[in-house]
Amino acid sequence: MDTERLLKVVERTASHGLAQPDRAKWMLIWACDICGELAEYIEEPSLEEAGDVLWGCGAISLITGVPLPKWLDKQSASPLQVLCMALKLLDHLKKVARDGLEHREVNEQLVRTTFATVLGYLKTQVDIDEAVSAVDIKLLKRYPDGYSADKSVNRVT
Repeated sequence: MDTERLLKVVERTASHGLAQPDRAKWMLIWACDICGELAEYIEEPSLEEAGDVLWGCGAISLITGVPLPKWLDKQSASPLQVLCMALKLLDHLKKVARDGLEHREVNEQLVRTTFATVLGYLKTQVDIDEAVSAVDIKLLKRYPDGYSADKSVNRVT
Protein backbone atom coordinates (compact mmCIF):
# COMPACT_ATOMS: atom_id res chain seq x y z
CA MET A 1 0.00 0.00 0.00
CA ASP A 2 1.34 3.41 -0.98
CA THR A 3 0.81 5.06 2.40
CA GLU A 4 2.84 8.14 1.44
CA ARG A 5 0.56 8.94 -1.48
CA LEU A 6 -2.56 8.41 0.62
CA LEU A 7 -1.26 10.66 3.38
CA LYS A 8 -0.42 13.38 0.83
CA VAL A 9 -4.00 13.23 -0.46
CA VAL A 10 -5.28 13.54 3.11
CA GLU A 11 -2.92 16.39 3.98
CA ARG A 12 -4.05 18.30 0.88
CA THR A 13 -7.73 17.97 1.74
CA ALA A 14 -7.76 17.79 5.55
CA SER A 15 -5.47 20.56 6.71
CA HIS A 16 -8.45 22.36 8.27
CA GLY A 17 -8.97 19.48 10.70
CA LEU A 18 -5.36 18.86 11.61
CA ALA A 19 -5.12 22.10 13.63
CA GLN A 20 -4.47 21.51 17.33
CA PRO A 21 -7.52 23.23 18.90
CA ASP A 22 -10.03 21.05 17.03
CA ARG A 23 -8.18 17.71 17.02
CA ALA A 24 -10.71 15.76 19.12
CA LYS A 25 -13.65 17.07 17.09
CA TRP A 26 -12.04 16.07 13.80
CA MET A 27 -11.01 12.65 15.11
CA LEU A 28 -14.69 12.03 15.82
CA ILE A 29 -15.82 13.40 12.45
CA TRP A 30 -13.30 11.27 10.56
CA ALA A 31 -14.19 8.14 12.55
CA CYS A 32 -17.81 8.81 11.50
CA ASP A 33 -16.51 9.14 7.95
CA ILE A 34 -14.84 5.73 8.11
CA CYS A 35 -18.03 4.09 9.40
CA GLY A 36 -20.32 5.77 6.89
CA GLU A 37 -18.07 5.16 3.90
CA LEU A 38 -17.47 1.56 4.98
CA ALA A 39 -21.23 0.98 5.19
CA GLU A 40 -21.63 2.49 1.70
CA TYR A 41 -18.80 0.28 0.41
CA ILE A 42 -20.34 -2.86 1.93
CA GLU A 43 -23.72 -1.98 0.42
CA GLU A 44 -22.37 -1.07 -3.02
CA PRO A 45 -18.66 -1.85 -3.52
CA SER A 46 -16.63 0.52 -5.71
CA LEU A 47 -13.10 1.84 -5.93
CA GLU A 48 -14.32 5.32 -4.98
CA GLU A 49 -16.04 4.09 -1.81
CA ALA A 50 -12.97 2.04 -0.89
CA GLY A 51 -10.86 5.14 -1.50
CA ASP A 52 -13.11 7.15 0.80
CA VAL A 53 -12.60 4.57 3.58
CA LEU A 54 -8.85 4.74 3.00
CA TRP A 55 -8.98 8.54 3.16
CA GLY A 56 -10.71 8.35 6.56
CA CYS A 57 -8.07 5.94 7.85
CA GLY A 58 -5.34 8.26 6.58
CA ALA A 59 -6.95 11.23 8.32
CA ILE A 60 -7.16 9.32 11.61
CA SER A 61 -3.53 8.27 11.16
CA LEU A 62 -2.34 11.84 10.68
CA ILE A 63 -4.35 13.32 13.53
CA THR A 64 -3.52 10.58 16.07
CA GLY A 65 0.05 9.97 14.98
CA VAL A 66 -0.67 6.23 14.69
CA PRO A 67 0.96 5.11 11.43
CA LEU A 68 -0.88 3.20 8.77
CA PRO A 69 0.54 -0.29 8.26
CA LYS A 70 3.17 -0.47 5.52
CA TRP A 71 2.00 -3.95 4.56
CA LEU A 72 -1.34 -5.63 4.95
CA ASP A 73 -2.41 -9.16 5.62
CA LYS A 74 -5.66 -10.06 3.96
CA GLN A 75 -8.29 -10.26 6.69
CA SER A 76 -10.93 -12.95 6.62
CA ALA A 77 -13.30 -10.79 8.67
CA SER A 78 -16.88 -10.52 7.52
CA PRO A 79 -18.28 -7.13 6.49
CA LEU A 80 -20.20 -7.02 9.79
CA GLN A 81 -17.04 -7.69 11.81
CA VAL A 82 -15.20 -4.96 9.91
CA LEU A 83 -17.99 -2.45 10.45
CA CYS A 84 -18.15 -3.40 14.15
CA MET A 85 -14.42 -2.74 14.48
CA ALA A 86 -14.86 0.70 12.92
CA LEU A 87 -17.77 1.39 15.26
CA LYS A 88 -15.62 0.47 18.28
CA LEU A 89 -13.09 3.07 17.16
CA LEU A 90 -15.90 5.60 16.68
CA ASP A 91 -17.18 4.92 20.21
CA HIS A 92 -13.69 5.34 21.67
CA LEU A 93 -13.03 8.59 19.79
CA LYS A 94 -16.46 9.87 20.88
CA LYS A 95 -15.24 9.52 24.48
CA VAL A 96 -11.97 11.25 23.63
CA ALA A 97 -13.91 14.14 22.06
CA ARG A 98 -16.36 14.30 24.97
CA ASP A 99 -13.73 14.21 27.73
CA GLY A 100 -10.99 16.06 25.88
CA LEU A 101 -7.50 14.99 24.94
CA GLU A 102 -6.19 16.40 28.20
CA HIS A 103 -8.29 13.84 30.13
CA ARG A 104 -8.44 10.80 27.85
CA GLU A 105 -5.68 9.45 25.63
CA VAL A 106 -6.26 7.88 22.25
CA ASN A 107 -6.04 4.10 22.49
CA GLU A 108 -3.33 3.56 19.90
CA GLN A 109 -3.70 -0.21 19.96
CA LEU A 110 -7.39 0.11 19.08
CA VAL A 111 -6.48 2.43 16.20
CA ARG A 112 -3.84 -0.05 14.93
CA THR A 113 -6.26 -2.98 15.20
CA THR A 114 -8.94 -1.02 13.37
CA PHE A 115 -6.51 -0.12 10.58
CA ALA A 116 -5.43 -3.75 10.25
CA THR A 117 -9.01 -5.02 10.17
CA VAL A 118 -10.49 -2.41 7.85
CA LEU A 119 -7.56 -2.14 5.46
CA GLY A 120 -6.96 -5.89 5.48
CA TYR A 121 -10.61 -6.44 4.55
CA LEU A 122 -10.43 -3.89 1.74
CA LYS A 123 -7.32 -5.63 0.43
CA THR A 124 -9.41 -8.76 -0.14
CA GLN A 125 -11.91 -6.71 -2.13
CA VAL A 126 -9.99 -4.16 -4.24
CA ASP A 127 -6.53 -3.12 -5.33
CA ILE A 128 -5.65 -0.67 -2.55
CA ASP A 129 -3.38 1.47 -4.72
CA GLU A 130 -6.12 1.79 -7.35
CA ALA A 131 -8.53 2.91 -4.63
CA VAL A 132 -6.01 5.53 -3.46
CA SER A 133 -5.73 6.72 -7.08
CA ALA A 134 -9.53 6.92 -7.37
CA VAL A 135 -9.91 9.04 -4.24
CA ASP A 136 -6.96 11.23 -5.25
CA ILE A 137 -8.48 11.96 -8.68
CA LYS A 138 -11.93 12.59 -7.20
CA LEU A 139 -10.64 14.95 -4.52
CA LEU A 140 -8.34 16.83 -6.91
CA LYS A 141 -11.38 17.60 -9.07
CA ARG A 142 -13.55 18.50 -6.10
CA TYR A 143 -10.97 20.48 -4.10
CA PRO A 144 -8.18 21.64 -6.44
CA ASP A 145 -7.08 24.26 -3.88
CA GLY A 146 -7.74 22.13 -0.80
CA TYR A 147 -10.91 21.53 1.19
CA SER A 148 -13.54 24.22 1.62
CA ALA A 149 -16.94 23.86 3.26
CA ASP A 150 -18.54 25.74 0.36
CA LYS A 151 -17.15 23.28 -2.19
CA SER A 152 -18.23 20.37 0.00
CA VAL A 153 -21.82 21.57 0.27
CA ASN A 154 -22.13 22.80 -3.33
CA ARG A 155 -20.10 20.11 -5.03
CA VAL A 156 -20.42 19.18 -8.65
CA THR A 157 -18.23 16.05 -8.62
